[in-house]
Amino acid sequence: MSRGDEIIARALEELGIEFITGHPGSPVTRVAEILMERGLNAEWAVNELSAIETALGASFAGIRSAVVIKHVGMNHIVDPIMCANLTGVNSALLIIVGDDPGATRSQNEQDSRVLASFMELPVLEPSSHERAPEVLKSALTLSEDLRLPVVVRFTADFCYTEGKYHEIKKPEKNLLRERKKWISTMENVEGNHRKLHEKLKVISKIFDEWLRLPDEGEEVILASGFVASKVREKNLIALETIYPLPSTLPEKLAKFKKILVLEEVEAFVERHLRSEMHLRGISSQVFGKETGNVKLGRLTEEDVKRTIEAFRRGEMPKYPEEIRKPSGLCEQCPYEDVAEAILKVAGERKIFIAGDSGCSVRLRAPPYELLDVKLNMGSSAGIARGFSLKEEKTIAIMGDSAFFHSGIYGILDASLNDSNVLLVIVDNEAAAMSGFQKTPNVRGVSIEELLRALGVKRVSTSEEKEELEKIFEESLGRRGFDILVYHRRCPEDKYK
Repeated sequence: MSRGDEIIARALEELGIEFITGHPGSPVTRVAEILMERGLNAEWAVNELSAIETALGASFAGIRSAVVIKHVGMNHIVDPIMCANLTGVNSALLIIVGDDPGATRSQNEQDSRVLASFMELPVLEPSSHERAPEVLKSALTLSEDLRLPVVVRFTADFCYTEGKYHEIKKPEKNLLRERKKWISTMENVEGNHRKLHEKLKVISKIFDEWLRLPDEGEEVILASGFVASKVREKNLIALETIYPLPSTLPEKLAKFKKILVLEEVEAFVERHLRSEMHLRGISSQVFGKETGNVKLGRLTEEDVKRTIEAFRRGEMPKYPEEIRKPSGLCEQCPYEDVAEAILKVAGERKIFIAGDSGCSVRLRAPPYELLDVKLNMGSSAGIARGFSLKEEKTIAIMGDSAFFHSGIYGILDASLNDSNVLLVIVDNEAAAMSGFQKTPNVRGVSIEELLRALGVKRVSTSEEKEELEKIFEESLGRRGFDILVYHRRCPEDKYK
């Protein structure tokens, strides 16, 4: 038996993926790291945008590539993909995306199927651990046959549970015979967009070959991807071809009076299926999240059982309420030093404080409850800058990983406008909440030198907790943009 992330990694290796890149983030972090440990050409990029651009270049060169990212990382790849879907690629390019229904380790539970369909890319999701290697193989073949990046979606439940591995054989490479130019510009966009839609129609017909439907019954359960592994019913359709839907799916479902769609997170398949059946004049009823028959977010086996039982009784299901408490900082965390110094200096003053993805998010929890805002990675500097337009000095807190990922952009704007912000960059020399991967500063890139190159005039550096209060007092006592870089490794013995 193997864990889901191990199954993905082994399949990518057996398929002959020659270059793996991405950005760490649960639930798929271990996929790339396993391949690194096995000596494959695998690396972490500074962010997902850099990863997808590098992988596209590798694909153009005839190098089979995979990008490993979590669902929020999908947001960063839209710009280049919205051109690459038109120009096409050369060798296979797989986008391995890990979704986190229920947001157990994430800031949201964004559904990657929705964004992938917006990017007009085919989406596959295996219905079980055993099916995963074959689905990945089909995705690779599809990518090279149709010259498109292909998204393969996995959920946290898939990655963190175990199943059997089924061996696969590496397909022969299917490369372009002649080198072409991959240029997307106004002269060819309309023609290439039409070609993309034709490709999606071809893919929809290819997906028809995957369909397996029950022979009998008035009602059927249609489960999208890995949710199918949680269904203990015979009248089940395990749908692994998520976008585009198989072209004949609506007609084949017409023999059932009722169709219950189980999926995580959004009503993606349900919505598309209901629309297609309505357009084709099919009277079968489709039930799911939009009809209130299925809950939003993650579906456990118990949730699935409750849902099906209530559906058969003609009732709406009831689920026990889950109560979560925010996690606090680890003992002797460098963010503790920052929080205590801010609280002492601020006194009775209420200062707006923006946190960031990473360890700073834990400042929302007792005993500090320091944050007013925490959104996406690298956002704290820009958000604090916007709030400072109210003529108040604000504070932004981010880690070294967030700084290199995307925080630089907000810092540049704050520097150009001498915004009334104190930014604290906590350099603990790792992406600590993602698994202690090394950040660029550990590899010789100076945060302070980058800040000065960005035009930041006041940059303080400290490695001592005792110095923080004095630096904060001086910075909060004047107008303009100040940055403190606090260098202190966290006490966790997990550095790689």
